[in-house]
Amino acid sequence: MSSITIKNIPTRLHETLKRRAAMTHRSLNNEIIASLEVAAGLAPMDTNQMALDATLMHKAFRGEADPGDIDRFKKEGRE
Repeated sequence: MSSITIKNIPTRLHETLKRRAAMTHRSLNNEIIASLEVAAGLAPMDTNQMALDATLMHKAFRGEADPGDIDRFKKEGRE
């Protein structure tokens, strides 16, 4: 198997991956591999994972978003 190193992972992404790994009883490395397989179309996304992702996003969001927050959310990850 090949190895790669990923640098400069945003804190929020790292924390989300760690939470998902804990919730799915996987190591952080295995969670990243599973996420990459789905993103690359090599593995189907299961509905349980989709529900888990929605729950994590809901928990991460607190309160109401103002227009500035909405613009920031839309631009996040596009830079």
